Amino acid sequence: MSRAKTLVTGATGMTGSHTVQLRLKRGHTVRVLAHNEDDRSMRVQALGAEGVRGQYFESLNLVSTRPRFNLGPAAIWWAAPSV
Repeated sequence: MSRAKTLVTGATGMTGSHTVQLRLKRGHTVRVLAHNEDDRSMRVQALGAEGVRGQYFESLNLVSTRPRFNLGPAAIWWAAPSV
């Protein structure tokens, strides 16, 4: 069975990184939206997630920008604990 790709925003934080780990453990393909390529984004990529560089607030309408992230049918997890 093919799993949909999952885009996780806030993936470099505590809540988001746990979401990434859980989705990967369940066999999902995971992409993470990170604004910088730094130690935190490299850490979640080392878990097996694919990094996509971008700004969350420039991509607020993630459904309509889905082609930019090459998600196809997808789940989008907003994992930031607060704004």
